[in-house]
Formats: sequence, C-alpha cells, structure tokens
Amino acid sequence: MLSLAEYVAAVRQSSCGELSHIALEMEFGVRFSSSEDEVLIREAVIAESLIKCLDMGSVSGRWWILRTLLEDYWPIPKPTLSPSPLLSCVYWRKLKTFLSSVLTLLSHPVQDAQADIQIIVSLLYTRVLPEVAIIAEEDATEIRSKIVLLTLELLSILGNEQNGLLTQFCDWYQHPDWKSSLERAMSDLFTKAEWPYVLRLISSVVSELPLAVQVPLVAFILPLLNTIHPVRN
Repeated sequence: MLSLAEYVAAVRQSSCGELSHIALEMEFGVRFSSSEDEVLIREAVIAESLIKCLDMGSVSGRWWILRTLLEDYWPIPKPTLSPSPLLSCVYWRKLKTFLSSVLTLLSHPVQDAQADIQIIVSLLYTRVLPEVAIIAEEDATEIRSKIVLLTLELLSILGNEQNGLLTQFCDWYQHPDWKSSLERAMSDLFTKAEWPYVLRLISSVVSELPLAVQVPLVAFILPLLNTIHPVRN
C-alpha cells in the first residue's frame, strides 16, 4: 500500500489519475483553455488539495501536514509566470484556504513553537507572497488583507524574534496596493474580532513601528476604537 507521500507523488507525476478539464471547470468556474499548462495546473490542484486538509482532522494531524508535506508539494512559482485565469483562480483559493487555516491553527497551542513558526514564515516568503504577486489584482486584494492578519499574528507570537516581518509590514504600508489591503485588514479586525484579541495583536506591533509608519497608522486606528466588538460572556 502506498504511503500518503508516495500517493501524492504518483498523482503529481501523472502516473495516477487523469486531469479532468470538465471537472476543473465545474470546480473553479473558469474555462480550461487550450493553452493551459497541465503540469502547473496539476501541481496547483495537488497543493490546494493538501492545504484543504489543514481544515480537517485533529490539530496534531493538521500540523503534521504543514510540517511534512507543504514545502515538498507546494512548488515555488516563477516570478515571470503569468498565470491563466484558471491557474490564478486555483492560486487564489489555495492562498485563501492556507491563510485562514494557519490562523486557526495558531489559535491552538503549538507543540514546537519556534520550529513551527519558522515553517509558516518560510511558506509566507517563498510561496504566499510570490503567488499573490502574480494572481489577478481583483483576487489579490482580499489575499493581501489576510496576509496582513497572519503577519500581525506571527509578530505577536515572535516578539523580538521577528525575522524581518516588521520591516516587511512597514514596506507594505509604503506601497499603495498593500496599504489599502492593510487598512482593510485593520478595519475588519476592529469590527469583527473581540477586544482582547485586537489588543494582543495591535499592542505587540504598533509600539515597535518607526514613527513614519506608527503615526499615520495610529491615526487610522483611533476612529476604529468606536467599532470594537464587545467581549462575549
């Protein structure tokens, strides 16, 4: 009997299972064009399927998938890649699922915090950011906001061991597209999350920011205090 890793490798190498164009069109709502790169589509679908598993089963099993499989079966995209509408859609859904799933995982106790956080940071830099840079802009806006939330969560956990994430956060605030997504993420955080969670994320980051970013960001945040979600009893 094949192990999970062997089965995934067999599917990736086209020695197990066929790529159904009709099934892909039905699943993602985008036409499979004659110019599609089937290798890229197959790899993206495999990675997306594995990432879906981060939402299923025990917490320990989900951490195992993140630690053991994703870096091997989530290919690093080429920066020159111009994805088709179908591939861009697969990337978008994969990124959305990954970011939401990891945020949920981080709400549970982490067995080996330093090592696990390093894996997430590595995936953020080597997979998530390169992919969001090449997907359609209308899809990228939502993903950038989720990346900001994940970065805030990682910064609150890492403390002084920030791995350049704080610098990355500051760089985003200087970039128009990222700034709008960052502000959207802040608005969502203040209007949808409970105050203890908001306070933990924001207090761990704002005090460390350089004044050039801290002052305008705090000015943006202050009016949002009126929208704070009350703590549930």
